[in-house]
Amino acid sequence: MAQEEKSALKEAIKAVKERKNELKLQQKTIANLKAEIAKVEQQKAKDAKRKAELKLQIDAMLHTIEERRALRKIIEQ
Repeated sequence: MAQEEKSALKEAIKAVKERKNELKLQQKTIANLKAEIAKVEQQKAKDAKRKAELKLQIDAMLHTIEERRALRKIIEQ
């Protein structure tokens, strides 16, 4: 009976160690995914900033074009 109990305990310990290793691997995977999400969010923020800058440039250019048109109309009159 003692030998069977030892074998059962060894198997249980082995199973627990394997599960522990699986959980460590999952933790590493989760940490990597979180880091990747952070990178994506950071890039998203940079893209949004760049988009806003481009919109401002476009608005400035359109304003300039409108001013030119207005000046042309005044000159043509």
